[in-house]
Amino acid sequence: MTIKRRLIVSPSEIKAVTLQCSRCSYSMSVGPQDALIIPEECPQGHRWTAYMGGGSGPEKRLAEALSHAIKVEAQATDRGFSLLLEFDAPNP
Repeated sequence: MTIKRRLIVSPSEIKAVTLQCSRCSYSMSVGPQDALIIPEECPQGHRWTAYMGGGSGPEKRLAEALSHAIKVEAQATDRGFSLLLEFDAPNP
C-alpha cells in the first residue's frame, strides 16, 4: 500500500513568493500582501522574460492573480467556495 502526503494551503497562508535567477541564483522574496512586481532583470543584469509577449507572460499573470486572490480572501466575504493550492509533501 502506498501512502501519499499532501500539503493544502489557502492563498492567505502563503508567507512569501520567491523569485530566483536561473543564471546566478540571486533570489528575492515578497510578502503576499505586497504587490508582486517581477523586475525585468536581476541585480546582476540577467534578463528575466516575464514581460515578453506584450508584458503579460504567464509568471506575471500568475503573480497578479495570486495577489488578487489573497486580497479577496482577506475581505472574508462568503463566496461559497475556497481556493486551495495542493502540493505533494516532501518525504520525511
